[in-house]
Amino acid sequence: MNIKLIPIKELKPHEKIRPAHSRYLEEKIKRDGIFTHPIIIDRATFTILDGHHRVTALKRLGIKKIPALLIDYFDPRVKVSLRHKRLPAEVIKRAVLAAAAGFICPIKTTRHYLTTKIPHTKIAVEDLA
Repeated sequence: MNIKLIPIKELKPHEKIRPAHSRYLEEKIKRDGIFTHPIIIDRATFTILDGHHRVTALKRLGIKKIPALLIDYFDPRVKVSLRHKRLPAEVIKRAVLAAAAGFICPIKTTRHYLTTKIPHTKIAVEDLA
């Protein structure tokens, strides 16, 4: 797993966001001047798996690139669950990719996590412009 700077315009969201939380992150990023947590995306489709609010915050700041951890979404170390239903991970993963191609899911529909440690970044926001 490696972190790369990805153009924000290439990313595909699969669920909606809470605008207030995105504005909070926007202010925090602006205040700190540093971006520390890479988003997680599927390397084949550029679907955002974790980081929708961070992406929106950076867009509002006029940032063009974002640090992203590119992963193989079907790697067994990538876990996902629906917050309100129990379905097999394979079914959920296919639904997430389908959502990114069209229908966007409601806020916090899914929860993604990795069974391996996610590396952090320390990139000045000015370096992402």
